[in-house]
Amino acid sequence: MKEKAILLLFGSACGAILAFGSYLAFPSVYARLALSKGQQFESIDDARKAMLSGSPSDRRSDGSVGLRGIVQPNPSDKIIYELRPNMTEKFEHVMVTTNSFGMRSPQIAVEKPPGTYRVALLGDSYTFGWGVEQDKPFSRVMENELNQAVGTGKKFEVLNFGVPGYATFQEVAQFFEKGQQFKPDAVIVYVISNDFGLPFFIRDLGGNNPASLVSAPTFHSARIDPSDTEKLKRRGELLRALDVSRSLIELGRHCRQEGIPLFIVVHPDSAEEGTKKRIWALHQSKTKKLFSVWSIKEDYQRLVAENLVPPDSLRLPRDHHPGPGAHRLLGIVLSQKLLAILNDPTKLPRPRAQPLRKRKDAAS
Repeated sequence: MKEKAILLLFGSACGAILAFGSYLAFPSVYARLALSKGQQFESIDDARKAMLSGSPSDRRSDGSVGLRGIVQPNPSDKIIYELRPNMTEKFEHVMVTTNSFGMRSPQIAVEKPPGTYRVALLGDSYTFGWGVEQDKPFSRVMENELNQAVGTGKKFEVLNFGVPGYATFQEVAQFFEKGQQFKPDAVIVYVISNDFGLPFFIRDLGGNNPASLVSAPTFHSARIDPSDTEKLKRRGELLRALDVSRSLIELGRHCRQEGIPLFIVVHPDSAEEGTKKRIWALHQSKTKKLFSVWSIKEDYQRLVAENLVPPDSLRLPRDHHPGPGAHRLLGIVLSQKLLAILNDPTKLPRPRAQPLRKRKDAAS
């Protein structure tokens, strides 16, 4: 389902880094990785070095690069890595260009121009636009559709923060580090059905070194003595900390405080409803008010039935990722959803009121 099944493209030098999420949804992928099952890193710094270590296979005969060739380490232990800024590389058969902030978006200023409505789009390889040309990801389609709909006098900017292989907690951490400085007027998180897997690094709770990091297969195969309640407790705490819902709640509370609408979109495939059910934060009374969930499957399927794009363009011929036709339809649907909400201000959230502080002399 998700790009983590494709992350073997990092190469053998950093294969362990990229096996984690893919193993859960695609165990067979792990068998194809040039990776020792027991490989581990003693620290995140060691893993970062592996990510950057060179290999003769990094640059291929046609001049293209693998995933390692378009990313760089990030100092944050929650973000781990990010897209390289100011790059132009051939990746997955297409040219990929990033701006100075490491986004697959046109260059923009941090300060928002007057009359501009900014949308921060968070996601993984689907959002990034894996395997489609620079102007084809649904972020670019959405931006173009919005600007055509409103005409002159107002401008939309859709900032593509998608990074291949990201889990939800990385997307949220990246937003707090990088995205919020652009003062977005709305945030959209694009969720894929296997966003619930482990990240690329995880603590080796089965070993004796609490600082050691291992791959997901190693983590899952490690046996913890049932009497070792401390390790069992740490394992539970770790898995809870990586939960999709907890990351979305953190982002939702921030957006609610700032008066920024937060929209959750689940990719419209056969697993859509199951994915929504797994995001428990969308169903609990205390947290579901933090988000608006867009159901786009019906609208997407309607556009497919109308043959607006060639059927063979809905999926890449090489893997499961959406093709340029699917990105086209997704961009249209998302732009229509946003315009419908902007035309009905009652659907936009209001900033949460700050609690009143009691004056020190209130009791006197």
